[in-house]
Parts: sequence; C-alpha cells; structure tokens
Amino acid sequence: MTNQAVAMDTVVLRRPHFHLLDSSLYFLISKRPYADLTASEVQVWNALREETPLAELLEHFPGAAADAINRFVACGICELTCAHFPTGRRRVLVIEPHSDDAVLSVGGAMWLRRDDCEFTVATVGSRSNFTSYYYSPGRPYLDVEEVSALRRAEGQLAMRRVGGQYRVLGLSEAALRYKDANWSAEWFREHGLAARVGTSRSYSSDELRDWTSAIELLISESACEEIWAPLGVGPHCDHQLTRDAFLNLMRSNASLFAHRTICLYQEVPYAARYPGYTETLVRELAQAGASLVPVRISIQDAMEEKMRSVSIYGSQFKISAMRADVEECAQLAAEAGCPAEVLWRLERAPAKTEPATLHVHAAKIKSAVPAVTKWVQRHRSAKRIRLLLLLPLGRGGRDIADLRQLFPGTAYQVYAAPSAAAEMRALEAPDVHVHQTGAGPAAWGRLALKLMCSRPCPTLLIAGEKRQSAARKLALLWPLSDTLILSSMDQFLLALPSRLA
Repeated sequence: MTNQAVAMDTVVLRRPHFHLLDSSLYFLISKRPYADLTASEVQVWNALREETPLAELLEHFPGAAADAINRFVACGICELTCAHFPTGRRRVLVIEPHSDDAVLSVGGAMWLRRDDCEFTVATVGSRSNFTSYYYSPGRPYLDVEEVSALRRAEGQLAMRRVGGQYRVLGLSEAALRYKDANWSAEWFREHGLAARVGTSRSYSSDELRDWTSAIELLISESACEEIWAPLGVGPHCDHQLTRDAFLNLMRSNASLFAHRTICLYQEVPYAARYPGYTETLVRELAQAGASLVPVRISIQDAMEEKMRSVSIYGSQFKISAMRADVEECAQLAAEAGCPAEVLWRLERAPAKTEPATLHVHAAKIKSAVPAVTKWVQRHRSAKRIRLLLLLPLGRGGRDIADLRQLFPGTAYQVYAAPSAAAEMRALEAPDVHVHQTGAGPAAWGRLALKLMCSRPCPTLLIAGEKRQSAARKLALLWPLSDTLILSSMDQFLLALPSRLA
C-alpha cells in the first residue's frame, strides 16, 4: 500500500451507495450504520472525490490514509484501481439488458483481458426503479431518476476497475414499461405483482423496434472491433428482447457488423436457475441457420476479482445471495475442471427467429398449440368469454387488444384475484366487465359455486405454474363452459403466432 510506485498509479474510488451521518456510514436508505468511522477515517472519507489519487491521500494524511483506505477497501465501501491502462487495446463492446448483466456474465473475462482489451459496456434498459428494497414493506425506494443514476454509477465504477467505459441507452426496463412513473407505496401495493409478472411476458413489436433502433445507433457510433451480446437466457423479457433486437439488426443491416467479431454470452445467474435452457437456445438458433462456435474462458484466476466486481451492484443484491449462482454457472461452463465463462462466436446469424421457439417456456407453448387452436376456432363468434385470473396478466392492455382481434364483437367477463384486480379495473370498457374476487381458496370456491349456476360460457383460466392442478379441479365444477387452463397469456398468444404477427 505504501510503495511509492504503486501509489503513484493507483486511484481510490468511492462506492456510490454510502452517505456519512455524524461519524457513521449508511447504506442507501438503511437506518442501521454500515460502518462507524474514527475521527481520522472521517477526514479521509470526506477528502475522497469521485476519483482520488492514492498518493495525494498519503501525502495529506500521512499517519492515517493507508490504514483508512485499507479498511474502506476491506469493508467494500471503496475500490482501488490503476490510474492508467495500456493504450491501443482491442475495443470490445458488451451489450447488456440491465446494469449488472455483463459483469455477472463475463466479468471474469473482462478482468483477465483488461490490459489487452478496452471494454465498453452499454446498458439498453437503463431506466430503472429496481433495488433490493423493492419489496420491503413500508420502505419504498422507487424514484426512477435516483435509482437510474445509482445503477449508472455502479456500472461506471465496475468498468473503471477494468479501465473500461460505460454507456446507457436510456430505454425503460420492463417493470417501468408497465407504468412509467414514480410509483407510490399505495400504487405498488395494488400493482406490484402485475408489474413483476410483466417482466416475464413477451415483448411487443413496438418494443422490439425501439430496442433495435437504440442498439443500431450504439453500434454505428462505436469503433469497436468486437461485440458481445446476451444469448437471452432466462424468463426476463428484456434479455430476450436484447438478443432478438441484436439478431434482427444483424439481418437487416449486415454491413454494420462487417469485419467485427460477434459473440453471444451465457447469462448469469439464469444459466444455473434454468438448467438446459442455454443448450436449447443454442440448438434452436443453429436450427434457424446460425453458426455458433463455443469459446470457453477459464476464470479460475479471476473468480475473486469477478466477485468483487459483482458486489459493486449493491443496490440489487448482496454478494452472499449471488455467489452460489455465479459459482454454479462457472462450473456449468467449466473446461477441464476449471471454472469458466462461455461465449459463442456467431459466424453466421440465424435466418429468422421465432419468439415462441426461443421462449423459456417454449416446450409448454408448443404443447398448448393444439388445445389453444381448437379452443379459438370453437369460439371465434362467441358473444361472451369469461377470463378467470388467479394471478395478474402483467400486460393486460395488450392482451385485451389481442383478444379483441381474435374475437371481434365479444364481451369479456373478468374475475380477478386481488393481485390482478387493479390492472384489470384500469381496462374496464363497455366490452370488459371486471369483478374482483376474494383472496384464497375459499373465495374461489364461492366463485365456483356461483359459476356452476351461471349460463355456460367459454372460459380462459390463467392459473400460473403452481396452481394448474387446483385450477383443473376448480373447472370441473362448470363442465359445460369449455375451460382452457394455461399458466400465462403468453402460453395462449404465442401458440397462435401467425394470427398475431
């Protein structure tokens, strides 16, 4: 630490999450001190700017700076990095859906290659209100500008560690596309689950157009020699949206990618949380005409530095909660027993991509095609359709529009659980009548008795993944109503892609 040569080329970077009150540091909106500082540590902390040369601190606080900075780094409130990196490095552009995806997925590779490559990470969905406080009761921290700025600062810091650059493209992530505003605590209590469900719903054609345009502008302005984009693993629609926008762009503007190396990277933590999905995606892309060559990068010598970079995203998670996923993904990608990260060099783009075949639940969507197709054909002229929602739709406005397209002139009787009711009440119209049910099995049992005595009506029951068995038993109580039971509206709509193209 006190070696003069090292100190001259080292800068101290404050993490953006902490504020000093009296002599204690607090993490974001926490009321519990994260660290209590001595008087000399307070002086050193107050002297830290956005980027402070270590030599300057050692000169100004000769008896205190070394110990203070050592403690700050050990506690995870400061970072040390080189003031200068080699010139002429290979320029690599890494595109990520959200701020943290790139470091989670390829942070080890970036660390190992920091002296050879100048990395620029660009976040597409950079407008966000998500933090680890999202679901803390009575403690909302939902200001879009504040959270977006915090996440941007995390990205900048993570990239500064490897001598790279950070950019934001300014598009809203999926939860904000549900409602783009500063949510109140009351609004969040009513709509929170619907907004969360919306993050796993398929994207719209307008969203695909907007993300494609943003990525096209990014690449056209970049002098990069190499581009890494996400494979699109996991349930979050922004990951699939980023991948598909990127692949669409490769087809529509191939000259933009000429003489550039193109790679798709495996995403962490989703590769571990959805086993087999990565292999399925690679296989489906190959069947669609893509040529993919796996490139495994051993990160055995970089694992702890990767964890350090991942921990910078403290607004999102504690490293203790993410470590096991990072390690498991590294083992899934391992070569000769060494933990690794994996990319696929894309030597030829797929001729086309079909959202239904690349969806995380593609197998379930495929299995639903016969039943959905026949159910739609039977009821194209129905006067009424009943929607039973055990959970929110998440994209209710778009779903109702698609249903109107499929069933012209039909009226909808919607029975919504409390978590789904607020979303649907906002969509009430002359042809959409919404009834809120009570919560729990007893309330749905009472509704079932009511429906037993009602006139038969084609019924679409959205039950989620875990309530399929209960939903089937419930539907036995109104056998004449031709009930189609699905886990989500995506399973319904993606089973009819040609009709909704």
